[in-house]
Amino acid sequence: MNGVEYEIPIFPGRMRRRTGVAILIIVFVNFMIEEIIKMRFPRILLLLEAAVLILLGEKVKHLLERCVWRIEANGVRRTVFGVTKYISYGEIAEAMQTRKIKVTSTAYRIPEKRGYISFYYEVGNGPVQSRIMEAYRFFAGKVPGPLPKLSYNVIGNMDRSFYYKKERRNSSIIMIAASIALGTVDGDSVAFGCICAALGLIVQYAVLGNLFTAVYFGKKVEKKIQDLFAQYPNVKLRKVRISYVKMLFIIFAAVGMNMVFLFI
Repeated sequence: MNGVEYEIPIFPGRMRRRTGVAILIIVFVNFMIEEIIKMRFPRILLLLEAAVLILLGEKVKHLLERCVWRIEANGVRRTVFGVTKYISYGEIAEAMQTRKIKVTSTAYRIPEKRGYISFYYEVGNGPVQSRIMEAYRFFAGKVPGPLPKLSYNVIGNMDRSFYYKKERRNSSIIMIAASIALGTVDGDSVAFGCICAALGLIVQYAVLGNLFTAVYFGKKVEKKIQDLFAQYPNVKLRKVRISYVKMLFIIFAAVGMNMVFLFI
């Protein structure tokens, strides 16, 4: 069979979406700078600048969307900003003999001669996700040697792993931030200080449950992920370090800071 079999994006959807967000931030920052330093540019110039930046962002987003992998019967074509390169399955098989497949939190990365072919999970985008999984199954049938399966089970566990990682980070930040906030309370008002201290301790107590849950279930998810890839010696799995010791360190640090700010 000749011609294009499957077409998948080179850049993940998250990166393409962030292009528009970055442009809006730049526009906002420009307006804020104009206000802060009191440089009274004509408003029409600022509006024209904003329009140019937004149009430029859309152009960049369009260019990123046109960068694709084309999975064909005899090889893979990579098109980046209009430049196309052909990669045979033989080259990929040769690269796999000396380099491992990378399984990251966002994609399977299959080695080729000078880089990797990335099959992104695209969590939250069902149609694109389904197309990438179909392309990967077709690709796996063409490349000699065992490739790890890409399934909804794998993607779901990776998504949960990311969620619990974010919960651990956010909970740790909130606990420490609440302790620091206690140190900024004005000691002249006893009633106000007691109320702020009580609120800070309540927040820490509530977040403590989230932190423990994220550690407990995060470790379970990581064990499932490791079991899914245990049979593939040619896979390099991303590392996620989860430790009860680290959780206890955050708790003791928050408690110690509380004691310092409240009683010293």
